[in-house]
Amino acid sequence: MSQSHLARFGRKLWQTPLYALWKGYRILAGSGEVPTDVHEILLLPVGGIGNVVLITPLIEVLRAAYPGARFTVVLRSRGGAEVLRTFPDLTVHEFDFAGPAAVGRFVQEHHLPRFDLAFNLETFLGALLAALSRTRCLVSFTYSFGVTAHSDFLCCRTRPIDIRKDEVRQYLDLFRLVRDDVPEPPPAPRLILSPKDEQYAAEVLDEAPEGSMRIGLHIGSLPQVTEKRWAAERFAEVATALAGACGALIVLLGSRGEEETRDRFRAALGAGVPLIDLIGRCSVRQTAAVLHRCTLFIGNDSGPMHLAAAVGTPVVAVFGPTDPRKNAPWGDQAHHVVVREDLPCSPCYKPYSGRVVCTNPVHLECLERVTAGRVLQAARSILDA
Repeated sequence: MSQSHLARFGRKLWQTPLYALWKGYRILAGSGEVPTDVHEILLLPVGGIGNVVLITPLIEVLRAAYPGARFTVVLRSRGGAEVLRTFPDLTVHEFDFAGPAAVGRFVQEHHLPRFDLAFNLETFLGALLAALSRTRCLVSFTYSFGVTAHSDFLCCRTRPIDIRKDEVRQYLDLFRLVRDDVPEPPPAPRLILSPKDEQYAAEVLDEAPEGSMRIGLHIGSLPQVTEKRWAAERFAEVATALAGACGALIVLLGSRGEEETRDRFRAALGAGVPLIDLIGRCSVRQTAAVLHRCTLFIGNDSGPMHLAAAVGTPVVAVFGPTDPRKNAPWGDQAHHVVVREDLPCSPCYKPYSGRVVCTNPVHLECLERVTAGRVLQAARSILDA
């Protein structure tokens, strides 16, 4: 049975005699009340690197609320999993959520404990995984498509996703379903870098003179949303200007699959600009360690943008179809600047769907209107502060 068929089954379950069986399961699994004795907690986050970085405040709040509880995280993205590998007392599993049968095999093969609390930001299949683990209290977002679509019948408590709220506070909204002592302001997203990560960054940057300015650049995005990418040639214009004015070393970061964008950037880069090209060479935490040693990060709305903010590096972010209210780099806005063109049709990215629905006659005019001069001005405002 496909995920969509299961979702329809869930919506109609209450209309069938099977509802009585389901209610019986819920009685056996747990009443739906929040347990007072919480020892095992399951997190099912959206797997993107940025999403996982932005869920770390929820982990910190849960640790404070339930000291001594053990945490298990199941997520799709290897990069996202790497963000959490160095967090203490955290078991991290990678799983592709390929279908209901795969979920059942995963639960059986990994001998998952019975969880007292589970927080689901994944799809319907995430809720199914928690249910098959006999979770006592599953809380989840609901949305009409994509994340957790139609999984309400599997959950004890649900909350609609607010597509206008920033990710950190929205993730903490799940905590509000079980506790009301949410800290304000929330903890900041963070990464824990290992000594090996720091050593790697020191070695790849050792050709730069001590104290010289380093500008980290990420000019790509996930291949599913290339519409987030500002023109590589404009990034090259900004990099050339900063190298000429400040003597900056340009550190180009990114993953495999961004080589074509990298080649266009390098072709447009001014002669003699000092450049370290790390595209496809760094793990996620190595990227974060390199960014930690940078003076400034400039990039698209992407995972490296959130990595930079989490390690305390000032950010200039170019936004096009996505909503900065939801996805802007977290932290003191005096240190982070979002550059965008506020068109009536923007934002047109549908959160959690991976889809950009551009209705503008000039395709992605929101990005076309962002000039290199505006990004350069934002960078200088941070560097000169």
